[in-house]
Amino acid sequence: MKIPCEAAGRFYPRGDRDWFEFTAEEDGVFKVEVRSQRLGLGTDPAYVIHQVLAGKDGKETAKELKFQDDGLPNVGGGHFGTVSDDPFGEITVKKGNRYRVLVRDLYSDSRADPRNVYSLVIRKSTPDFEVVLLPGFPESDADNKKNKPGVWGSLLRRNGTDRYIAYVDRKNGYAGAIDLEFEGLPEFIKGGKGQISAGKNSTTLLLHVGAEAADWEGLLKVFAKARLGDQDVRREVTYGTLLWSGLSKARLTSGVGMAVSGTEPSPFRIESAAPENEMAHGGSLELALKVHREEGAQGKITVNAVNLPPNVELKQFTVNDKQTEAKVKVTIKPGAPVGSQSFHFRCNTEVQYKRGLALVDAAKKRHEKMGGILKSISGLHTEKKKAADESRKKKSMAEGKVKKETEALSAAKKISEAASANLKTMGEKLKSAEEAMNNNPADQGLVKAKEDAQKAAEASEAKGKEASERFTQVEKTHKASIDEARSADAALKKAEAEAKAAREREERAKKVLGAAKKDADGLSNAAKPKKVKVGIYSVPINLKITQAAFAFEGELAPGGLKVKAGQPVDLPVKLQRLYGFNEEVKIKAVLKDVKGVKIADAAVGKGKPDSLLKIQVEKTAPPGKYDIELQATGKFGSANHTVKGKFQLVIEAPEEPKKVEEKK
Repeated sequence: MKIPCEAAGRFYPRGDRDWFEFTAEEDGVFKVEVRSQRLGLGTDPAYVIHQVLAGKDGKETAKELKFQDDGLPNVGGGHFGTVSDDPFGEITVKKGNRYRVLVRDLYSDSRADPRNVYSLVIRKSTPDFEVVLLPGFPESDADNKKNKPGVWGSLLRRNGTDRYIAYVDRKNGYAGAIDLEFEGLPEFIKGGKGQISAGKNSTTLLLHVGAEAADWEGLLKVFAKARLGDQDVRREVTYGTLLWSGLSKARLTSGVGMAVSGTEPSPFRIESAAPENEMAHGGSLELALKVHREEGAQGKITVNAVNLPPNVELKQFTVNDKQTEAKVKVTIKPGAPVGSQSFHFRCNTEVQYKRGLALVDAAKKRHEKMGGILKSISGLHTEKKKAADESRKKKSMAEGKVKKETEALSAAKKISEAASANLKTMGEKLKSAEEAMNNNPADQGLVKAKEDAQKAAEASEAKGKEASERFTQVEKTHKASIDEARSADAALKKAEAEAKAAREREERAKKVLGAAKKDADGLSNAAKPKKVKVGIYSVPINLKITQAAFAFEGELAPGGLKVKAGQPVDLPVKLQRLYGFNEEVKIKAVLKDVKGVKIADAAVGKGKPDSLLKIQVEKTAPPGKYDIELQATGKFGSANHTVKGKFQLVIEAPEEPKKVEEKK
């Protein structure tokens, strides 16, 4: 095969051994690795590299150059272990030489599984890096040796901080600095920048929010930027998580999520009173801190500095009970890196933690709300029950009325029927009287009988008509009472249904109220203060380290210091004193390629702001412009400081002597 390349195979059948051969086409260093166990397989690969040598007789012999078993670095230690049984190493090859690589599973003689695959990778040794980001685990003990990596999520509480740890796998000798930055976060989330220093393998990144934090959740996006060779490289980091606390089992993930709680506060918050703290080499400063405490975090806080720059000293200190301000000494030793630096504190204490106060408050409000709803529903039930009782009374009255009207109808019917029968009888009598009278018209008795029968028939007809009308009226009233009774019955059924629905709703509301009370009581019990050890990180502390505690004030000799050859001149030198520095500063001129000029050493006395530099220019000094360097040296604490400045000396031609006329 030709390298660089990747070849695949499998440890099968039993006792399988695979050989690969290549001829180097150039001199160089190549990385050689086998990937198998990292594919999730229970294998233990190893490889052997031989150089193939040809003797004078044409016979080939193999010279073993390298045996490799394991070899991958553990980048993340117990938090993100990257060790593996996969072999990883390198080989230096010479152009034209032949090489053979034997790949085998150290347990292949005792098993045969065709699923045990592998890939052999041979690539050039090119500097590179890969960064992985994980959520920080709790460091609740002041003794950091007792804090072990554990499975943890990311919750950024109001007025609090959250920690993330970035590990870098430096490949093929890459040792440069790597800048890290979060992207896409809401404006109220601050921080999110950091750097893995040159030669280091990890760093801590902090995110923090203030009192204005709002609820938020989302996936984090972090980018790493570094310089590889002559190119700037920017790429998104990979993400990981610990699988099992205490076993150092970790894996990569598609992302890392974070939640922000705008309701639950951090127990306390420690931050610098100033946005930036400045000091020079050799000096020390009193770092003023602000401590914001919640109700349950009034105890003593043990504070340790984390990620201090090299040669910066800050010893462990404590913030006493209920103290809301603190001062601590920071010493800047010679050799500390100059420029803007950042570190943070790990703050350990015991707090009275109340869990889920927002949930408790919400549950209480739900309970109160359900109490109001139940009261309203109970009132409605009472109202519907009363309406049903009224409907029941109305139905009873309507039924009584129907009964009464039925009796009246029956009586009217009997009267009507009797009137009809009487009318029929009277009609028959009238007819008989008429027939008798017609047979004997002269009989006055029959005439009178006929007239009486006529009157009786008319009276009977009138009574029949009255009885019929009365029956019709009673029948109408009876029908109305029946309709009224039916309406009362329908109204009662509706009222009873509504009362039943209201009762069932009331019963459901009582159950919901009981559940809400149980929920509220449970959350209240869970939220009772519990003593908990916590490790909380401060807001990042910004520190600016400068080279010296003094500097030349303003420009030296603006426009150039002019002097004629053969003349002396004084150069005023003024110093700017910083950080309370008050000692003597010696000033010396460095003369290069300047002839005929002498500059005496000078000093700015203790507590003095300025001095004069005496300059003597010989008459023979060549005219011209000369840049002269000044070095100011002084001792500040434990450090010797040197500050450089320069001015331009302009030497002009000497004045010609005036001619004196002789007296005649």
